[in-house]
Amino acid sequence: MLTNYHLQYIYDMKKLLPAIFFAIGSLFLFGQDNNVLLGYLNTALEQNALRFAVDYSKKLKPKLELFKSGKASLVSFSPDIRIDVGSDDAFNGIIAKYTGNIMKFKTTTVAGIDEVPDLSKVFHNFPVSAGFETNQSFSSINGLLEFGYVPWYMNDKDLPKFVRQTRIGVFVQGGYKFKLSDQPDTVFNSGAGNIDESKENSDSELLRLKASAVISPHFYLDKDKKLGFAIIGKGDVWYDIINTEFYYSLLGAIRFIYEDYYIDTKYEKGSGAPNFNQGSQFGVNLGMQF
Repeated sequence: MLTNYHLQYIYDMKKLLPAIFFAIGSLFLFGQDNNVLLGYLNTALEQNALRFAVDYSKKLKPKLELFKSGKASLVSFSPDIRIDVGSDDAFNGIIAKYTGNIMKFKTTTVAGIDEVPDLSKVFHNFPVSAGFETNQSFSSINGLLEFGYVPWYMNDKDLPKFVRQTRIGVFVQGGYKFKLSDQPDTVFNSGAGNIDESKENSDSELLRLKASAVISPHFYLDKDKKLGFAIIGKGDVWYDIINTEFYYSLLGAIRFIYEDYYIDTKYEKGSGAPNFNQGSQFGVNLGMQF
């Protein structure tokens, strides 16, 4: 006999099926190093919810990738697709963009070959992206252009190891927010995690500044790096120039790793784009890297 719990579980899974089918289909198109995650959450309204997340932020297969190299510079193009959907009032958001990375770097001589990129020095990366943001209900869609600066310094041995385990970036985002539906959010309760709490009005221009910082030291228990754990901290801050409003998103997680599988225990404060919801949620996630 199906209990109310089983019926709710079936209903939750039905809500996530479109994103799951999208992820499975995309695996046939995109290259390696993609992450798929299934989680269990305690939401801002103290509800238990399911989460499904997909992160395709790597480059396309070589036969599909476009790039151009020059002296002390490189231009590459890659997709970045991130899907985070969930049941009840879980944080949610869908971001898809195509990015051109303009990289400037120092060169060196290796085995008599001049102007080889010096991987031990800082790479100056200037990403330029075009794409969109939307929420799980597709009530609106943000068309955006983004310009940024993201230095890559992980191999620079002149820097302390602590610094080399971080990533930082600054961005300017501009575009337009299109209203697609008059349908309100599925959860009406004040404080729910899936409500759009931004001050950005529908059918109006968008202009933001964004700063990001990540630290993720990894600790492995064997020399083959198959078993270990990571401590992850991430922070994002946006400044809405048009509405003079600040938004933020904070994440802290402990990740246990075994080969291509991992388990996260994660706390999040603020959903980030596009809803900029300032609730919080705690979750346990099972993930796989393809």
